[in-house]
Amino acid sequence: MSFIINPYVYAAAVDPDCAAFLTATGITNPTISGAVCTLVTSLKSANLWTKFNAIYPFVGGTASTHSFNLRNTTQYQITWSGGMTHNANGITGNGVNATGNTGLNNLVLNNNSAHISSYSRTNVDEQSIDMGSGGFTGGIHHSPRWPGLGAFYRAYFSGTPTVANTNSQGLYISTRTTSTASKMYKNGAAIITQSLVSFAQDSQNIFIGSYQGSNFFTSRNLAFATIGSGLTDADASSMYTIVQAFQTTLGRQV
Repeated sequence: MSFIINPYVYAAAVDPDCAAFLTATGITNPTISGAVCTLVTSLKSANLWTKFNAIYPFVGGTASTHSFNLRNTTQYQITWSGGMTHNANGITGNGVNATGNTGLNNLVLNNNSAHISSYSRTNVDEQSIDMGSGGFTGGIHHSPRWPGLGAFYRAYFSGTPTVANTNSQGLYISTRTTSTASKMYKNGAAIITQSLVSFAQDSQNIFIGSYQGSNFFTSRNLAFATIGSGLTDADASSMYTIVQAFQTTLGRQV
């Protein structure tokens, strides 16, 4: 008698972080399980895993499964509010009141080494913030496409630099790596570079889908998000390759 080993179950068994996420979310679908496990092992192989405080893969199609932090399922579980839509493509805001509170406060991060990222599947030109915290000087947030401005970000006072951007689809990373260096990346390539001295963080939580959880609500479809320490050019490039492979496995790449 011979037995066939399910590669997704095996991968989960040998990687405790993948196994913990699948257990917490209750996800058993083999395609999703395989994609998540490959995501975890790829980030670890690229020496990126420890640079994240939170990873939200938005898989499983429900508000509950979308709330869990892959990096550590016991921390920073998202609390959803408003009319957020949850399905196999991730989360989609309503542009009115839909948002998610990660519970991760700015003060957890280092104001000289921090990042946020979000993967937008839709091309929407609107006055909205896809994720981040508020604060004119002590916040970190970004928008991939704003009417008349294009893409912009703020990373603990990096000004509000903008760049023309006619398509909001893709993986956007906003990061600060030193007290004077900050960048925004689209699909692994730097599109804005700033040299401005950082400010101390405001004590505010980071939200997904809005600015401060109270305004500039997005209507974009987001399929991935992360929060963590600063990312280099090489990190951003590797991260995009890994995340794009993850989205391709799930059939929701852009």
